[in-house]
Amino acid sequence: MSIELFSDTKGRVYTFDDVAKIMKNLGADKAKTLYVHTDIGFGKPLLKRKDFIAKLYESILSLGVRTLVFPTYTFSFCNREIYDVKNSKTPMGMLNEYARCQNGVFRTKDPLMSVCVIGEVPNELKNVSKFSCGKGSAFDIMAKSDENMFLFFGAKPTECFTFFHYVEAIYGVPYRYDREFSGEIIDENGIKSNETYTLCTLYDTVIPYIDMKLQDRLEAKNILKRLPLGEKEIMLIKGKSAFDEAISWLKEDINTFLKRPYDLYPLGKSYSYGGVVSVK
Repeated sequence: MSIELFSDTKGRVYTFDDVAKIMKNLGADKAKTLYVHTDIGFGKPLLKRKDFIAKLYESILSLGVRTLVFPTYTFSFCNREIYDVKNSKTPMGMLNEYARCQNGVFRTKDPLMSVCVIGEVPNELKNVSKFSCGKGSAFDIMAKSDENMFLFFGAKPTECFTFFHYVEAIYGVPYRYDREFSGEIIDENGIKSNETYTLCTLYDTVIPYIDMKLQDRLEAKNILKRLPLGEKEIMLIKGKSAFDEAISWLKEDINTFLKRPYDLYPLGKSYSYGGVVSVK
């Protein structure tokens, strides 16, 4: 009998097999590389928290995907903190932090937007550039093929699809600029170094915004698929197609990812350090 994981507000119980089946029905098991954004508020857990998280992680592992990627961003230098590859915790959610702490996991050296990798580690991820959300970053590999997919495991693309910021960087949008952040890194061998990384940063008067209509457009073109799971949804998005589509949106309207046109106010470069948990 499959393990019961959680129940929704109507009392329906969801099992380990239910979760795995929904991901497979979307085609997540067909991915070569699966980049996982998480929000595990599917319902009331029926296990102790640690066991619940462990089973959700196991359900993703059960897909048998060659390369699993979990964002373990810290934005350490943006917060004037040391980045320790082995020990710096991520605020990207309990499941991501759980994945980071597993044996044999590879974590990138990026002090702003690191990822941890389970399974086969592509060379591109072993040698990410110092442009945290631009060329040579972990997102580069995702944009190359539709075999590389994003799994939104309860999370919403309208709230945390950081890949769109990569698209903005590659396109060279006029409302972002390259800002350097410096600090100390402690690598996986305990060796310390002072380094500088670059983040494609919003000018201070610009307000980011991702409209729900953009998600609908991805779904209409079969780039995004989704299925309900408890109080949330699970979504799967094709990497290259999402990149190409987002580029076309920017060509159509440069303000696609903004709340208001970027040029309504003077563009300044003031920056507030501390408490940074997302791309500004």
